Order: sequence, then structure tokens, then C-alpha cells
Amino acid sequence: MDTIKQIMDEHRVIERAIDVLDKINEGLEDGREIPPQLILSVLGVIIECIDEYHLGKEEEILIPFLEEIGKTELLSAIQAYSNTYKDGVQYIDAIIEAMDEYANGDVKAALKIIENGREYVGQVRPVFLQEDESIKSLKKILSKDEMEQLNKKFKDFEYDWDGPQVQKYQKIVRELERKSSLIAW
Repeated sequence: MDTIKQIMDEHRVIERAIDVLDKINEGLEDGREIPPQLILSVLGVIIECIDEYHLGKEEEILIPFLEEIGKTELLSAIQAYSNTYKDGVQYIDAIIEAMDEYANGDVKAALKIIENGREYVGQVRPVFLQEDESIKSLKKILSKDEMEQLNKKFKDFEYDWDGPQVQKYQKIVRELERKSSLIAW
């Protein structure tokens, strides 16, 4: 397993899910009727893929591993990225809170979804490109043995993870892209 490639692949999948949320926002702004289930499905992927799967790896494996081996150069950057993701959860929560009202046709709820969706996209999307640069630099700062140790830890996480893995998330997001293209554009 190539941990660096894995993390960057996860970033691309998450970016695509965020793009779907962005397109849903555009559709709502244009007055299109977006099925609540589509919105909730995108939010579900974002919550599970970022908060549980991706951040789980960073917070349970990568950050402690870098601390353990004394490679603290990237620690503050990676922790800052994790904090940015966590801060974005408030916007996802606000969208979820507005969903019942939206499903009942409340225009104000649609505006809440748009506002919080825009905030989330604006805050979280740029982080992935910045994080890519930090993650790529792991190849430079980790020895071959350290990289192998990290790869094993990530492989063990994947084995123990009871949710979808990156390939399954790719398929799920592809389906959400297809559904949103039929409705939101």
C-alpha cells in the first residue's frame, strides 16, 4: 500500500463529493427542486469519508506516528488541516438541521442550506490542495523503513475499517454525480 497515493486519492474523492454539494447549491440558488435524499446522501458521504475515514487515519495513525518518530516538521500543518475539517462540521450540521423544513417546502430552509453549503465548500475545498503538498513531502522526510511502517499502519486501518474504502467511495460519489447531474443542472 502506498500511503501517500492513498491519502491523495481520498482527497480527490472528497473533492468530488464537495463539488456535488456545490452543484446542489447552484441548483437551489436557481430555484430547482433538489430531492432531500440527494442532499442527505452527499452529506452522508462527506461526514463518513472525511470525518470518520480520512480524519481517522490522520488523527489515529499519521499524527501519532510523526510524533513518535520525532518528525514534527509537518505536524502543525496536518493538525491545522484536521482542525479546518472539524470546523466545517458546523456547516454540515446546520444543513442537516434545515432538512426537515426544506423537505416541507420552506424557502428559508433552502437559503440556510445554500448559505451553509457555500461556507463549507469555501472553507474545506482549498485545504486539500494544501494538504497534498504536505503529504507529498512525507517521501522526503521519512526513511524507507519509516515509510514502510506507516504503510503497514494504514493497511491495518483499512483492514479494520468496517465502512467503505476509497474505491467504494469513488463509486458512491460517481453515482451521486450522476444523480445530481440529472437534477441540479
